[in-house]
Amino acid sequence: MYLDDIIYFPATVEEHAKKLRNVFERLDQANFKIKPEKFVFATDMVENLGHICTPQGIRPDPKKVRVIEEFPVPNTVKEIR
Repeated sequence: MYLDDIIYFPATVEEHAKKLRNVFERLDQANFKIKPEKFVFATDMVENLGHICTPQGIRPDPKKVRVIEEFPVPNTVKEIR
């Protein structure tokens, strides 16, 4: 089995340590292997699947939205197809 991302935003450093320990214990119980070089700790923003995740909430990645906004409007039937 493959698990790609685990993201959470705790309110405090203490909560972060407690939940991180819980995550590692559960991964160990499920016999999941982890790659420490892929970890990102103690950050206040993460880009994931076209979204920006912060403690304030999740919003679309502005780069992805801009591509849609700047997409040319089709003018012919062929362009619509």
